[in-house]
Amino acid sequence: MNRKVGIVGAGRFGTAFAFAIEKAGSEPFFLARKKDVADSINATGINPKVEGVKFGANVRATIDPAIFAEDCRLVVLAVPTQLVDAEIKRLAPVLTGRHFVVHAIGGVTASGERISEVIENHTEVLRVGALAGPALFGNLVDGRLASLVVASRFPEIPDYVESLIEIPGVLEVKKSNDLIGVEVAAAASGVYAVLAGLSDSIIVDPVANASLLVHALQELRALIATLGGNPNTANGLAGLGNLVVRMREENPDYLFGKSGGTRRQTEGARSAIRLAKVSSSKTPLLSLTDKVIRGQWTVEHGLEVARKAVLS
Repeated sequence: MNRKVGIVGAGRFGTAFAFAIEKAGSEPFFLARKKDVADSINATGINPKVEGVKFGANVRATIDPAIFAEDCRLVVLAVPTQLVDAEIKRLAPVLTGRHFVVHAIGGVTASGERISEVIENHTEVLRVGALAGPALFGNLVDGRLASLVVASRFPEIPDYVESLIEIPGVLEVKKSNDLIGVEVAAAASGVYAVLAGLSDSIIVDPVANASLLVHALQELRALIATLGGNPNTANGLAGLGNLVVRMREENPDYLFGKSGGTRRQTEGARSAIRLAKVSSSKTPLLSLTDKVIRGQWTVEHGLEVARKAVLS
C-alpha cells in the first residue's frame, strides 16, 4: 500500500501531524508554497517556520503540485481558511477522482461554505472528508495521547486514513460518517473558546465557564441539526473534545477572546462571523460572540446576554 500522506500546509499543525504520522510508518509529503521551506525539509529535516521539530528521513517536500498529486493518493489540507481558495485553485488542475482529500481546518469560508463543499465544487475530487479533534502540537510532537476523528460520507476514507496515521495508545483515530456534523463542530468549538476568553477578560470564573461549556454543547447540537448533521456528533471529539481543549490559556481562540478581541483575529473569531450568517435564533451564544467581535456590542453587554441565555 502507498503510505505517502500529502500535506498541504507547513504550519504548526501540519508539521506536528507529519512528525507524528511518520512514527506510524507513513511517509509525509509536504506541498510547500516557498522553495526555501521545501529545500530545508529535504536537506535537513527541519521546517524553518516551526521550531523544535526535526523530521526523520521519510518526510519530504515539494513546491510542484503535479509531483505532489502524482505521489499521494491521500491529501490532507491543513491551511488557514483565508488560504483555502488559493490552495484549491493551485491544486484543482492536478487533483482527480482517484484522490482522497481530507481537510483539517476548523473553520468555514467567508461565504459560509464548509471546506468540503469548496473542495467538491472546485475540483474533480469525488471523495472528501474532514479531520478534527483535540490533537495538540505538544502531544503530537512529544508522543503523548492525541485523538482525532475522521469523517466522510464514503467509508473507505476513514478506513484508509486510520490505516495510515493511527498509532495505538498514542494517536487514536475515531471514524464517523457525519461529515457535516464534524465540520460544524470543529468550526463552532473555536467560537465558543473565544466566548470563554471574553468571559475571562472580565473575571476568571471556572463556574461560569463550566456553565458556558454545557450551554455551548447544547447550542452546538441544535446548530448541527439545523445544518443537516447528526446532533450527537457534538458530544464527540470534534465538539466536546475540542471545547475542553480550546477553552484554556494556550489556545489562540481563547486568548483572542481574553484580549477583548484586540489581538489578531483567529480561526474561531472568523468562524463566529461566518457561522452567524447561516445559523438561526437557536444559537444565541454564537450570535452574541459575533456581535462582540464586530464591535456591535461591548464585551460586558455580550456577557450579560450570555448570562440570560444560560439562565433561560
